[in-house]
Amino acid sequence: MAMSLFFKKINRKEAFTLMEILLVLVLLGVVVTFTARNLFPTLGKGKIGATKLTMQALSGDLDSYRIDCGRYPSTAQGLQALLEAPTAAPLCKNYYSDGYLASSKKKTIPSDAWGWPFKYECDDGYNYKIISLGRDGEPGGDGENSDISSED
Repeated sequence: MAMSLFFKKINRKEAFTLMEILLVLVLLGVVVTFTARNLFPTLGKGKIGATKLTMQALSGDLDSYRIDCGRYPSTAQGLQALLEAPTAAPLCKNYYSDGYLASSKKKTIPSDAWGWPFKYECDDGYNYKIISLGRDGEPGGDGENSDISSED
């Protein structure tokens, strides 16, 4: 009998009470909540910044195209003209055989940070606009869902 009392005292001292476990879980929940609250807006700002950097790289590629071709690709030709010579007018007589997309080794047009394709507009051959529709991929919106333009 004395032996069983000895083991009960040891087990009681070595075990955690339900209250202690709940307290630790609540504290962990509070820490995770504050961390997430501060981390997620930062991730969104990072994606906006990454999208703007990709737009700047595409702008440089478009400038190289204009140097050789005398104009930017039309809206109909789109950013695809940076990968392969356009077959519809206006044609480019001095098209660089490797294309103009310096930022992509895969030979694909980059997407925005959320994976949506960029929109490209150029009606006169001399003024263009690259647009990202933001996180939701829809025109308009606020915050991360707002449109980002190369004109901004």
